[in-house]
Amino acid sequence: MPLNMKKLLGWSSVATLTLIMAACSPEAETAQEAETTSAAAEPGVVQTIFGALQGVVSEDGDYVSFQGVPFAAPPVGDLRWAPPAPPEAWEGVRAADAFGPACAQTEPQPGAWNYDADAVFSEDCLYLNVYAPADAFDEGAEPLPVMFWIYGGGFSAGSASQAVYRDPSAYTERDVILVIPNYRLGALGYLAHPDFSANSESGVSGNYGTMDQIAALEWVAANIGQFGGDPENVTLFGESAGAISNNVLMVTPSAQDLFDKAIMQSGGIWGLTPYMKTLEEAENWGEDFLSGLGAETLEEARALDLDVLSQLPWEYAYSLQPIADGVLTPETTGDAFLTGQQSDQDIIIGWTREEAGRFFAGETTEEEVRAWFVEDFGDAGEALFEDWYEYTGDLNMAQVAAASGGIGQGSLVEAAVQLEKTPNVYVFRFDTAPPTEDGATYGAVHGVDVGYTFNYFPEPVEWRSSDYELSETLIDFWTNFAKTGDPNGEGLPAWPAYDPQTPEVMSFADPVQAIELTEFDLIMRSMGELDYSRNSDIRSEQ
Repeated sequence: MPLNMKKLLGWSSVATLTLIMAACSPEAETAQEAETTSAAAEPGVVQTIFGALQGVVSEDGDYVSFQGVPFAAPPVGDLRWAPPAPPEAWEGVRAADAFGPACAQTEPQPGAWNYDADAVFSEDCLYLNVYAPADAFDEGAEPLPVMFWIYGGGFSAGSASQAVYRDPSAYTERDVILVIPNYRLGALGYLAHPDFSANSESGVSGNYGTMDQIAALEWVAANIGQFGGDPENVTLFGESAGAISNNVLMVTPSAQDLFDKAIMQSGGIWGLTPYMKTLEEAENWGEDFLSGLGAETLEEARALDLDVLSQLPWEYAYSLQPIADGVLTPETTGDAFLTGQQSDQDIIIGWTREEAGRFFAGETTEEEVRAWFVEDFGDAGEALFEDWYEYTGDLNMAQVAAASGGIGQGSLVEAAVQLEKTPNVYVFRFDTAPPTEDGATYGAVHGVDVGYTFNYFPEPVEWRSSDYELSETLIDFWTNFAKTGDPNGEGLPAWPAYDPQTPEVMSFADPVQAIELTEFDLIMRSMGELDYSRNSDIRSEQ
């Protein structure tokens, strides 16, 4: 039975390990072999360590989807604010033909980026979706690379079943298995509190969403071979909070052996918000938050109505994110990378040209823009204002470029640091604005690349042929990288590995091509006052 025990040792639950060991016993193997042989005769049936799943073969017969697969027990009742526990095993064949609920969150309204009319939200949400090429199940087929997408949404929104992710064919037709899990969000995913910590085996709290991501990766390690996947070739990819999650997993010891490559879209080591909280800071915030709801203890908090914990204002997202708790994740992503504690995976990393476009739209005065530069960049603000204004020739674009460059800077620094671990580091900038009013107004803003990443072009937008071609090229790069650690391939523009001495990045524009980053020096100077490092020794060296 092809189980990788080294990777499975990351599971914290004794019950899970007991179940796995039982599944590996000679009697269980004999029973499972018989059951798997029987299942193989039925299209779309796969045996996992928890039970058999019936997938759905696509209409064209090219791939098989498995939706709503439980990778952990429902995190409700005594499992609210607890590490993910293994799901209950089941008898017979479980239908995997419908998405599980999205994790509880502030429900999006029509027009929102993550609105789906048929979405269901629940605290019971730890499910994942697997999409595999149909021929992955053929006898003697070579194990396929696995791509594991972590969705964005500020750690407070998003799900594995959003419309943008529902057609996996761009990946399955390239002989890649796609896995997309849910993970807990907001207060249910990242709330720390002194009483939570006192009642946990680890002595810390928060980071439940990160633990969910690790549990889903452990599920992949244990099961993906049954779907035709290679558990030794798993590539993380994600955007925004998903990219930040990838970086967190790279500095989290229990996750580092569960994947071997990573793609970060708009989430360098500084993240998109000020650096991660320490456990003490997160506990203090959580204590104030729960006190406002009339709860002082874990027991009282678990008795709170779900809505008061999930229907939160957007600004709470900035306080409910991964924590440098000293146990699961020992340090902030920035400090861990700067001190060489990250894992040695090959990476692709990049950002969108106008990441911050929506934040600075509209008329403004020179005085206001100067004040913003000083507030964001401190003593360097005046000079940065002058130089960005000269570079862009526009007050509004000076702000957008500087703020977007700050996100780019985290990507460029991470790329340079990761070169100390591996030569296979590639950097991109997504330079294409969509043919929409939003694109015309704001440019290639944060999140614009996600649709291209999944070949998702919904009506009624009049998409250009260049948009479809760009998507195909991007996905070719991504899947080549997943297979070999090198995005280059026949028929694609040459993408050089990153060299900070001669900084070239792949520009996803029309045409797609490697370009010199002419504003490199400006980007590297645009260091936000709240960014970089919590370590006074590291800061004093700058």
